[in-house]
Amino acid sequence: LIMYTNDLTGSLPSSITKLPNLYTLNLSTNKFSGSIPDEWAELTSLYWMIMNKNQLTGTLPEFLGTAGPNLSRLVLDSNQLVGSIPDSFANLSNMARLRLQNNLLTGELKPEVMAGWTSMGQLHLSTNQFVGTLPSEIGLLSSMDYFEANDNNLSGKIPEELWTVTNMWALYLQNNQFSGSIPTEIGLLSNIEDLDLSGNNLTGSIPSEIALMPNLIWFQILQGNSFTGTIPQEVCAVLTANQATSDVMDLCASGASIGPAPIEAVEPVEPEPIEPAAP
Repeated sequence: LIMYTNDLTGSLPSSITKLPNLYTLNLSTNKFSGSIPDEWAELTSLYWMIMNKNQLTGTLPEFLGTAGPNLSRLVLDSNQLVGSIPDSFANLSNMARLRLQNNLLTGELKPEVMAGWTSMGQLHLSTNQFVGTLPSEIGLLSSMDYFEANDNNLSGKIPEELWTVTNMWALYLQNNQFSGSIPTEIGLLSNIEDLDLSGNNLTGSIPSEIALMPNLIWFQILQGNSFTGTIPQEVCAVLTANQATSDVMDLCASGASIGPAPIEAVEPVEPEPIEPAAP
């Protein structure tokens, strides 16, 4: 059932359950409002559920994690959904694409839930209100090639297990509160094209192993962080060769150290003597 990009309004119809063998449901880019009906738990044959860019409210239903084993694409981004990710989502072992970005979701990313997403290919969690740390179980998502969790309130160190997900071509973690340094293991992400770690509380030096990313074309890292030292020349060489968009290019060109520009001493200027007025 494909009815995307219309001006459909009102609540989502519970009568869709009269189509028990429904395989694909695409109602995206409409003006549906209200919550996802509990009756939809009967749609156990669904493979794709796509309802992004509506005006849906309420929480993520528990039944989405238990309704059927075939659900592989759940697209609910750009709505007004609230609450946390249900524990039942740990059962989404066949989920290949989960898009929850641009909602009002809260709570922590639970390790036991993320550990169940072993088939995940693309995970979109950005622009919500998630808190806490990024679980080390992120490393179990070995097939994932795209991950965005930017613009949340995530904190703590970026788990070292993330650097072992070597299929990723895009990683967006900007505008959180991650701290600590960037380890040399970041160089394991040899397929990365887009990498954004800006707007956090990261410290230390920028590792030269970033040069092991030969396809890097988007690299944002300085803003909001507190790195020291200079940009490794081998990193600059890769970025220059790729004509990359990056906030380090000026430092690459000048060879200057990372940090605010030093304040130059200004010699005091003696005021010129004022000639007395003629009588």
